Amino acid sequence: VITENQTLECFGRIRQAFPPPAGLGPVTDVGAPRKNHNCVIDAGGYPKCWGMPEFYSGIQTVGTVGALAMGYAHVCVITSDMRQLYCFGDNGFARSTELVAPAVAISSGYFHTCFVTQLRKSFVSCLAR
Repeated sequence: VITENQTLECFGRIRQAFPPPAGLGPVTDVGAPRKNHNCVIDAGGYPKCWGMPEFYSGIQTVGTVGALAMGYAHVCVITSDMRQLYCFGDNGFARSTELVAPAVAISSGYFHTCFVTQLRKSFVSCLAR
């Protein structure tokens, strides 16, 4: 949960296995925590992840993001400047570091990520295992 002063408080199993890193700083958004990793968007708009790095390796290269969504072994983000969708993580779970589409909304499930494109707001596309 994000507190009033934009700090992250974690509870339950994720806190025990992978607590937030020291000095995380203010955050504006948090992904749905997964068993082996978690990600937030910091106050500057940059994604910050911790846990098992194979599920988010490379995410720091995209710059600022407007939204993120996490699956079982992957995380996808929509960049804030170009509104592009990029996914990182386990190759079997919707991994793609290439441009997928201009996107305005994103949501991930266990093995999939779906997004809504800017040009066709009533059309949903999904990446799946």
